[in-house]
Amino acid sequence: MDEREITKYLYQILDGGFRCEYGGSTYRFEQPPPQQLYIAETIYDNTFKRAVFLDIPTEQQQLDIYIKKSLYERDSDRELNKTIELLDNLKLQLYDTFSAFKPLDKIRQSIVGIRDKIEVLLTKKQSLIMYSAESIARFARNQYVACVGCEVDPFRCDGALSMSLCNEYINSILDDNIIRGIARCDLWQRMWGASKDSTQLFGLPTYKLCQSQLSLLSWSNSYDRIRDSAEPPPEAVINDDDLLDGWLIWQHKRHKEEQKQKQQEKFSGHGEVFIPVSTVDEAARINDLNTSPAKSTKQQRMRVIQKLGTVKEEDLPDSKLKIRMQAQQQLMK
Repeated sequence: MDEREITKYLYQILDGGFRCEYGGSTYRFEQPPPQQLYIAETIYDNTFKRAVFLDIPTEQQQLDIYIKKSLYERDSDRELNKTIELLDNLKLQLYDTFSAFKPLDKIRQSIVGIRDKIEVLLTKKQSLIMYSAESIARFARNQYVACVGCEVDPFRCDGALSMSLCNEYINSILDDNIIRGIARCDLWQRMWGASKDSTQLFGLPTYKLCQSQLSLLSWSNSYDRIRDSAEPPPEAVINDDDLLDGWLIWQHKRHKEEQKQKQQEKFSGHGEVFIPVSTVDEAARINDLNTSPAKSTKQQRMRVIQKLGTVKEEDLPDSKLKIRMQAQQQLMK
């Protein structure tokens, strides 16, 4: 985005609303108060329940129908999740490559390709569930919010008008990459530096802000925390969404490794520690606390036990190795 576009979007957010032309009239949208937003959520619940009562399929039921008709693959959701995970890995690789002062072009091209793939997968899925109970309920909620925000009776207005207002309302919600660009721009940074109070910035308390205003505050606070961190990234990283995402992923992984190391140090000096668990996920999380050598030893023990059945601890390979090493140490004294 160029500076002019960023400025336009910034003032759109500061405005907090939008204008819609329809039938020769201009409608002005203002964010509805919490009381009306609560009614909107109630409308969602009631519409969803009514749709289910009328045997309109839910999103999952709709997908199951298309799977049976071979119009949707059962593993498509798994593929989508793996593709999103791959995007995160590429962002991490981008940051590592930047830190090593190597060219970034190939990785950036891969990121663009993966983003395109994610968009294709999401578009296909959304096209299949657009008439689900959840989609109908979402439309009813958004239509109500758009109408009351424009001071139009949502239950009596013309259907084409309510549809137009609803579309304008949805389109007024800015993408995250636009919000991030605005949060970094000089004009907003001067406003943000002068006051971080939503009442002074937007003329409203936080609970009355629209989604884009809340997102801008959230990202502005995030950039402040990143710059104030003990080891902040360079500005070149902060000003690049993919590089910054890679840095955040790297920080998250490092934090997890540090926490894991602390847990391992807590149990260091112990031969074996038994921790009772109640689920498979808990068992996996506990197992992940083992060091790589400990995991290797565990796998080696399991192979011996599966082959021989009952085995005394001193007959296990790692125990035998430990006994031999102790014997050699005794002989060397």
